[in-house]
Amino acid sequence: HLSDFDGLVSSPLALLAAIDRKSHADAGPVTTQFCDGYTSTTFHHGLILHRLEEDGPALITKDANNVVVEQMYWLDGALHRQDGPAKIAFSPIDGSTTVEYWRHGCQRRADGPATIVFDADGVSQFEMWWRAGAGLHRQDGPAVTYGKSTDAWQRHEFWVDGIFLRAAENGVEVAS
Repeated sequence: HLSDFDGLVSSPLALLAAIDRKSHADAGPVTTQFCDGYTSTTFHHGLILHRLEEDGPALITKDANNVVVEQMYWLDGALHRQDGPAKIAFSPIDGSTTVEYWRHGCQRRADGPATIVFDADGVSQFEMWWRAGAGLHRQDGPAVTYGKSTDAWQRHEFWVDGIFLRAAENGVEVAS
């Protein structure tokens, strides 16, 4: 009840902070229905998105046919997943899947690309390698790859610590 906070807060932001302090309990699921038929189910700790990884994603979006189109793992208000991608999006249009690896709110992955787009057959068609705090980064190959390895056209971009170095299309250097 808001009457519990009468005289204790001086602004709407102070009210939200007071409610957050008072409600530091895990809450969820909270489901929101959108006018296009999509639904979003969220889990919170106080006012922030939060759910332990082993319990599943903190945000789940479904389309009008009740098919999951997005899952996001949040921990203490930051995108985070220790053992897998923190964001997974499924395209009902072309069947592609995008996965993003995040740790404590930073997009990164130690042993591979942090963003990957797979086509409907599960073949990688786009990859981005990130280094926390530095941006696009890869020492031993391209930081960005466009196109499948089986495509007639493929582009590679080489980045180190967020600085663009060069690009190549089908193995030939190109001006960017």
